[in-house]
Amino acid sequence: MDAPLYGFGRKQQLFMDLPMHGRRVRLVIDCQRYRCRACGATFREPLPDINEKHMCTERMAAYVSEQASRRNWASAKAPFGTSLRITSRRWRRIANKRASYRWHF
Repeated sequence: MDAPLYGFGRKQQLFMDLPMHGRRVRLVIDCQRYRCRACGATFREPLPDINEKHMCTERMAAYVSEQASRRNWASAKAPFGTSLRITSRRWRRIANKRASYRWHF
């Protein structure tokens, strides 16, 4: 019997990480893609410590989440070197997720 998954090429993905020595850090990862023979769905190999939804590392997502309670996203965009639009979108998603976990009395 054939394996249910087979390799379906490779794709480079760009992920942001926390700045190092005052410089932006971008990770370019060569990811293996797979396709399911049964349903035809295509997906990437799982990447540890990568937040797929925000296209950044888990430590960057944790830092942004922690900073969400201390300052607004506009003042926090400079260290990441990303555009205001990208940072604000990422910031709102993470901050809203964090707010949903707070206790409500």
